[in-house]
Amino acid sequence: MGTRRDYARGVFCWVGLTTSDTDAAKAFYEALFAWKYDERDAGDGRTYTMAMANGNVVAGLMDLVDDGPPRWQSYIAVESADDTVNTAKAAGATIVIAPTDVGTAGRAAVLQDPSDAFVSIWEAGERPGAELVNEPGTLCWNDLMTHDVPKAVDFYREVFGWEMDAVEGAPGNRQSIRVGKTLNGGIAEIPEQMSSQMPPHWLACFAVDDVAAKRTAAPQQGGRIVTDVMELPTGRFAVVVDPQGAAFGIIDGDMDP
Repeated sequence: MGTRRDYARGVFCWVGLTTSDTDAAKAFYEALFAWKYDERDAGDGRTYTMAMANGNVVAGLMDLVDDGPPRWQSYIAVESADDTVNTAKAAGATIVIAPTDVGTAGRAAVLQDPSDAFVSIWEAGERPGAELVNEPGTLCWNDLMTHDVPKAVDFYREVFGWEMDAVEGAPGNRQSIRVGKTLNGGIAEIPEQMSSQMPPHWLACFAVDDVAAKRTAAPQQGGRIVTDVMELPTGRFAVVVDPQGAAFGIIDGDMDP
């Protein structure tokens, strides 16, 4: 729990929002999570917004620079972005954005895994990742929803060294992800009734004090509710969408990633 400044290889270390209206998104997340913001020069006349919780950098926001939809992007810590991209390509991934220096902060790349979900990788420079996790308003979990759990398991095990375990009694062939002793997220099958309308994706989830209250608050701030509150062994969970269309999860249990 609490402040995290260093991340082992394979641990989710950062989450970034690319959106069609950064100012409106900032207002939404400030109301929902009490985030404050620090604007940084991203070059070429663009701005990268650092979201702050309790004085700690916890996420990033930036205007869309492509034709894709607004979305939260999950980042996995790696020792070498270049080596990881080579390994991922050999394991069947498509390289969407080749390793690129992000100033002195680090080096990033974007992959599309063999099950068609997009994921980002981060080689730390001056910034290892989020300064705070597992606290209200900060990243606490990442879930891959896919049409092919075995293919995804094989890929992520090979590329990131994840340990996978089937979650007994859970639907969708759910697998838990561990890096060493650290619970790092999950992988599950997209329900058949949603298979035609839900593409494979990584869902970033944020800790909150009360899922039911935050789920109710999201539409009041212009967002949209996607799921009912679901009871998990570790707490309660729901999915909502921000006003620009980016989906994310909220959890009020101890997920301990």
